[in-house]
Amino acid sequence: MPDTYNETRINVLLRDPGWVFVYWDFHTNLLTAITENHRFETFFLRVNSLDPEQTSTVTDFFDIEIGKTDRKWYVHLPGKELACRIDLCSRSTQEEEQILAKSVEIILPPGGAGTSEFDPRRRNPPLLELSGIAELRKKHFRNHRQSFN
Repeated sequence: MPDTYNETRINVLLRDPGWVFVYWDFHTNLLTAITENHRFETFFLRVNSLDPEQTSTVTDFFDIEIGKTDRKWYVHLPGKELACRIDLCSRSTQEEEQILAKSVEIILPPGGAGTSEFDPRRRNPPLLELSGIAELRKKHFRNHRQSFN
């Protein structure tokens, strides 16, 4: 199979209710024009949580920075989302973010990744407390909000 089909697009495949597989491609001319611009900063995926009744309405989102040569990622979805869409975007200094491609809206089956709730009052066994796991959980929650409900 070829490395590229020379078209700017993004696709999403549901792996399970908590994860999606995202893959994308760029048209060569567009990729060159964006990356050779001296104001270019980065590409990123915008993971949009959608209202399941009106999938055109974005209720929340988070961004994942991707490299110039990246073409696929597994993405963990927030726990209780019912619908999502992923946008392929670019960011440049002193310019607005640019949406290069949008995936189709994905309606997620019930019973998502809702079992990994973060509870700051959760007590650990004494041995785990000595290991520093409580602080690690707090740090992980601050830096990886999208992994939790």
